[in-house]
Amino acid sequence: MSTQDFLLELGTEEIPARFVETLLKALGQNLETLCNKQGIPLNNTKSLATYRRLAIIAEIPTLKPGRKESIYGPPADIAQDKDGNWLPPAQGFAKKAGVTIDQLQVKANPKDKANRECLYAEIEEKDQNTIDLLPAIIQEAIANIPLPIAMKWGSARGPFFRPVHWIVALFGSEVIDVEIQDKQARNISYGHRFLTQNDTKEASASGVTFEIAKPSLYIETLRKHHVIVDQAERENTIREALAKETDADSIGDGLVKEVTYLVEQPVPLVGAFDKRYLEIPDEVLILSMAKHQKYFPKVKSGVLTNQFVVIADSVTDTNKNNIIKGNEKVLHARLEDCRFFWDEDQKQPLEAFNKNLDNIVFQQNMGTVGDKSKRIQKASEWLFEQFNQANPDNTLIQQTDLKTVQRTATLAKADLTTQMVYELPDLQGVMGCFYAIKSGDSVMVGQGIEEHYMPKGDSAPLPETFQGIIVGIADKLDTIVACYENNLIPTSSKDPHGIRRAMLGIIRTLNYHNLNLDLDAAITNTYTTWQKEPAHRDQLDKFFTQRFKQSLKDKYDADIIEAVSENWAQNIAQTQAKAETLQTEKTSNPDQYKQLVETAVRIHRLAQKANGANTVNESLFKESTEKEAFASYQKVAATLKTVTTPSDAYTALASLTQPMTSYFNDILVMDKDEAIQSNRLTFLNSLKQLYFSQLGNWEQLVIQ
Repeated sequence: MSTQDFLLELGTEEIPARFVETLLKALGQNLETLCNKQGIPLNNTKSLATYRRLAIIAEIPTLKPGRKESIYGPPADIAQDKDGNWLPPAQGFAKKAGVTIDQLQVKANPKDKANRECLYAEIEEKDQNTIDLLPAIIQEAIANIPLPIAMKWGSARGPFFRPVHWIVALFGSEVIDVEIQDKQARNISYGHRFLTQNDTKEASASGVTFEIAKPSLYIETLRKHHVIVDQAERENTIREALAKETDADSIGDGLVKEVTYLVEQPVPLVGAFDKRYLEIPDEVLILSMAKHQKYFPKVKSGVLTNQFVVIADSVTDTNKNNIIKGNEKVLHARLEDCRFFWDEDQKQPLEAFNKNLDNIVFQQNMGTVGDKSKRIQKASEWLFEQFNQANPDNTLIQQTDLKTVQRTATLAKADLTTQMVYELPDLQGVMGCFYAIKSGDSVMVGQGIEEHYMPKGDSAPLPETFQGIIVGIADKLDTIVACYENNLIPTSSKDPHGIRRAMLGIIRTLNYHNLNLDLDAAITNTYTTWQKEPAHRDQLDKFFTQRFKQSLKDKYDADIIEAVSENWAQNIAQTQAKAETLQTEKTSNPDQYKQLVETAVRIHRLAQKANGANTVNESLFKESTEKEAFASYQKVAATLKTVTTPSDAYTALASLTQPMTSYFNDILVMDKDEAIQSNRLTFLNSLKQLYFSQLGNWEQLVIQ
């Protein structure tokens, strides 16, 4: 089947950089879905975008093949009344089949078991030119783009993410007859808004206009008019330019992605600022440049210099120096502010800022940040004791004393009222670290203040100090409980207070440091610090469990996660170790794994018939096989009292597989003698408790 190149370019006013990829992906997926639905698949698709255009290039068959098909519908007795009038089931079938009601027939359906008379339709579609189908597809694909932002303009235009200025829609060299937001599609596109103003062709505020002869020439035609429409090419151009100016590890991927969608013709320019600003912490300078100005700080051999790189979009030989000077002037003003904040904040010790926390509302009806700070202090002291009891040999814990934890908790939120954090909120914790040390506190306290906010994302760095871990968990649990008790409960689509991130942060931290903690008790203690009776505790526990399972799904099979998760909150690290053991054994020794699971499940199901007795009477054993099985059980039970890892527990339980296999082969558990039967069930119940107390719920495990 012959194919033809297809091009759709949607030209708009500037799209915020953070939305471009999402909108482009939605447009491409919508087109693909709708074309496939019509039987005209897209091939060799390219999705291209800048901040003012979204474009899709693809190969599409020139014809939609016709078809002949016979289909049966509902039984005639429910589709027609006694007078022969068609009922709603018939009308629905006709609509689905694409025929008129008069074209319906009644025939015996050979696939119907009762061989009933059913409605019947013959569908015949002729070949259709793809270009005739594309207008409706394009309109629906654009109309179905989710709108993260929306606006209206002109007379009844919109809502849409930005006003539409032009549409290019080509099938080969032929223009597709489609209209979007009152703009008729043409083969006319626009060049760079400013760099084409001096071209010989007449230019508008949107840049010079030019023809796209055919889709295959789209990328090169735009390049001639100062637009690199391929975002991958723009990003690579930016990265290559930055690599020549600054250390590789100073090039933030997030900023590169953002800047990629702020330019159509990227050109790197190097500016400078006064060296006296280097006295300000690097974090402040870097954030001021990257966050607000989208500049890349220039770092050489790991040392921040007084230069920066700006990726400009409208550079010419005549305006280059002015662009550099303009950016330097803007940065100078911002750094002057930062210098002022840095000096002013240090006129008093960090702890003095705590008094201002009572003026900041934590949540409506839930007190102030000052109240929260006091709760964190109490919870941190409780957690310190719990961690020490549950992890007696942990080196990280032994390196930190209670006073350090208490001081970290006391100062954790103080920097929220500093001028620097007010201006640059992303520096919360970071400035607390600097100001604490400047005020005379230890480096350990400073590190704890900074780290208690970690992790700041799903794959962001985790806290490394014990004081940072404790205060961070206390802070996160306080926020989680507050949100649930304030009815700010996250849903599948909304989580404005970052509850998922907080929960996963706790889980990741405990797993990373292999720390034992009864999280269930920690949540209960958090409620105690609030001095409130739980109103939504069940929902909180359920959501937390879902997050825990979600954190394991990339490493372990779903059945294994279910098996170990029953009491996961009592010991997260141990629960993950159980999952690791089962997954490893399932993969490396599947036959033994299968036998062990089958044995455990068989024991469990029979043990459910036990009468609740706890003591096995050895004198009632009649066969040598059950005596040997009981002796093996006693040996394993004694071993399990000394093992410390799920792997060792698995090995011990695996040694019971052979004696229990022989037991079930030779012994009739449900003996006619009720005393013997009861004794055997009691033995199996003891085994069940042994198995299920070690590695989880064996009933959840799936074996082939």
